[in-house]
Amino acid sequence: MDQRFSGLLTLTILFLFFTLPQSATAERIIIINETQQHVFALSDMLVSGDLEANSLRISGSGEILSGKNVKVYLLGAPSDILIQNLNVNGRPASISFDEKGYFFVHESGLFDYSGELMVRTAGQVVVRIPGPLNQLRFELENGYPIGGDFYGMFNDQVIIQRTEKTSQLVSGAFQYAFAERDTFRYQIDYKAYGKSLGRAELSLRNGEEVLTVSGAKDYSVQGGKLILELTGSQANVVVTGTFSGKNLGIPLAEGSHHILIESDPERKISISTYAKELDLSESPIRPAYANGRVFLASPSDSLKVTVKTLEMFESLAASVKTAENRIAITSKGSMLGELYYRYANTGVDYIEIDAPGQPLYASTQSRPIKLTKEDNLLLSLPKSEYGNLDLIYFTTDSPLGLLSVIDVPVANTMLPITEMNTEIYLPADYFVVETLGAPGGSELPSLQSIVVFMLLVGGLGYMVREDKIFAASYIVFSAALMMFSTTLFLIAIIASIGLAVRRSVGKQSLKWMIAGAAGLIALSLVVIVFFGILASIGSYGTEYAQVRSDYADVDMYEESAPMLKSMAVIGDGAGAVSVPTREGVLPVKLELPYMGKSVSVTNYLVTRENPVSLTLILVSSKLKYLAYLIGFGALLLCKKQYQRV
Repeated sequence: MDQRFSGLLTLTILFLFFTLPQSATAERIIIINETQQHVFALSDMLVSGDLEANSLRISGSGEILSGKNVKVYLLGAPSDILIQNLNVNGRPASISFDEKGYFFVHESGLFDYSGELMVRTAGQVVVRIPGPLNQLRFELENGYPIGGDFYGMFNDQVIIQRTEKTSQLVSGAFQYAFAERDTFRYQIDYKAYGKSLGRAELSLRNGEEVLTVSGAKDYSVQGGKLILELTGSQANVVVTGTFSGKNLGIPLAEGSHHILIESDPERKISISTYAKELDLSESPIRPAYANGRVFLASPSDSLKVTVKTLEMFESLAASVKTAENRIAITSKGSMLGELYYRYANTGVDYIEIDAPGQPLYASTQSRPIKLTKEDNLLLSLPKSEYGNLDLIYFTTDSPLGLLSVIDVPVANTMLPITEMNTEIYLPADYFVVETLGAPGGSELPSLQSIVVFMLLVGGLGYMVREDKIFAASYIVFSAALMMFSTTLFLIAIIASIGLAVRRSVGKQSLKWMIAGAAGLIALSLVVIVFFGILASIGSYGTEYAQVRSDYADVDMYEESAPMLKSMAVIGDGAGAVSVPTREGVLPVKLELPYMGKSVSVTNYLVTRENPVSLTLILVSSKLKYLAYLIGFGALLLCKKQYQRV
């Protein structure tokens, strides 16, 4: 019994061993060698059928160019489409997919294929083409591809539109601007409900020539219409171009939309329409000009526009808001000047500058520029509403003497100037008698001050001694003493007041007045000495630190600089200077020195016909000794008159 069972078990195992491999040969087991290069190409593909019925087919041919058992990719993505019932070379073939799309495996050589294609998404169909595919054609019902047939596709995609009308909301704003070129701008917002947008049309009823379209997958102009291929459920389309019509209307077939009509300042427009006019702030499109008008128009509304070109006045092309002239004059006659403009320029290309002497530096918009000339200095002037121009120049004149009359070297241009301020730097040992050519600019006291001084000082002198000659001499002496020392002048005034009081009051009262005055003077001296000591203590550390700092910097100047090979002497006479020059390089700025004192004058509305011309009258401080001598003579005369009985 056991032997029978063992024999039966053995026969069963042998039967299964020989029969199972034979049944497995009905399926193909494919082993792909990934180390070998695999190259294929699809020659063509045809997508045909009814898109609305979701009954589509694909067919085409191709070739394995390199390798065996090669993956041949057809379409994707698997989440959007389904390929089934695939036949390759007339025989059923297995099909699979990965992240790139659907594929089948072919051993080698030429092949043709066909299969069924189903769409898994509503609305627009996005088909991915892994490729390479030489030609893709479509024969569809109730649908069309955006762009028609395609060639040479690799890692690309195609969008197939459904021809069925979708429910959507359209909101448009249309701008028409009349200028040298009449331009339009359309802003249209599309929103679909439930499905994709698909195709949209705009009627080119205003003589439009489309230049740019954004927000659409594709567009074309056919039969006076702009065809837009839109994807997704929303689209913001902007169309720009030129137009030629004067009887305007909106390019949409439904709804009421905003129309903005405007023109540049050179044109006057008149608009005749039954459309409702709105406030300019209600326009979705920002107006480009100040004369824009906004309307709410329907497709049946017409806006008739009349355009009239206006005559033009000539406009002021450039002007200077403020100008600053700074001129430094040395005792040897060297004159270094700077001209600085804050200007506005819209139409002047070059500025001609009448600069005395030799120009050294120029800059526009705070950047140095090369010095160019025609007859005079001629510089390129940038167009700007807030421009600046800086010029440095050098000239010479005779050295300053005891009495000098100097023509101030002021640079002038052709531009009108609202306000020009001129500041002149001078050596401290010269006195400005008068500046001719502008009000102000004199160090002489005003006439009112002279009259008040003569009345007060002359009156005090007359109180001291009731004599006209004494009073006149006292005025001259006091003026000279004030020039020599203000302190001595105050002491003399106090003494004179004492003499005048002595003549007017009794001796006992005078003693108390003198005692009180002496007390006040003593208290004032104590306060002055106290604060003077504090100031000297505070300044000691500063002076010491300054000395130490100057001493530490001595090493910086021990090594002499190398000699420059190109030196130019500018100017004439004792005021001439040598400066390094080189042709072709950008100039560097030479700063003006502060000479010890300055005078300032202002001119208004400076023009080419009314330029700034200034003349300085200077006297040397050495002439003060003559004034001291005259004052001493006046003192002797005062003494003589005072001692007369």
